[in-house]
Amino acid sequence: MAISRFNYTGLRKINRRDVQIALTKDSPPEFAAELKLAGYDFPADSLVFVEAYRQTTWMRFPFGSVKGIVRPVDTKLTEFDSPDEIRFRVRVTAAGENSGKMLGEADQIRPVGEMDDDDERSPLLNVRPADIGDEVYRVEMEQPPVLLINRNVGDWRAAATSPIFQALTAPAILRSVLTHLLVIDDASDPDDSESPHARWLRFAMSLPGVAECPEDKDARTGWIDDVVSSFARQKQVLTSFMNAWQKG
Repeated sequence: MAISRFNYTGLRKINRRDVQIALTKDSPPEFAAELKLAGYDFPADSLVFVEAYRQTTWMRFPFGSVKGIVRPVDTKLTEFDSPDEIRFRVRVTAAGENSGKMLGEADQIRPVGEMDDDDERSPLLNVRPADIGDEVYRVEMEQPPVLLINRNVGDWRAAATSPIFQALTAPAILRSVLTHLLVIDDASDPDDSESPHARWLRFAMSLPGVAECPEDKDARTGWIDDVVSSFARQKQVLTSFMNAWQKG
């Protein structure tokens, strides 16, 4: 299969939330893709492609144009012996005289229902006991962040999962982690597969009513406030605290 050469000047990032891939467990596997590209202002005649890859194995499928996305009749991944670890990318390229110019891309897309053992299946925030003086807990901004519970509390696992502790600390922990990542470290790309913090950003943007993280660094503090408010509403933090408090 010939490899096309693209011009990446002015490439626009396509949000992973606008791409959904379903993959069968057959051999060879077959996939279906749902693409939402209307909000990106690509020229209507821009060409759309979906690529499947794993290490050096690669297949490419045309999906029509931005104005008329059409699924190919055959989406069997005949170059792959199994669905394991297959990843996808979506590419939008210019048509006409600028043919070959890349306009947009989403990469490292996991099929629906599949997660990496070392990524999405692992806890978002690891917890471990530590000697931290008279503090009950502390968040260490490692890669990824870690919640330390004072080992002198006794059953630190029970403390970390208690409703009162979680209600009092979870919003504050979320705020401190996002502030560190976005304001101090400037790690604002949720699609950066090399960043150990990208999961936190994807989690934040998955919350109800939360927009994409702003590129303007000065606007991120307000965005973090929106994230924490959405998180508290979704988890009913105040109700959880009041119920636990009233039970004594």
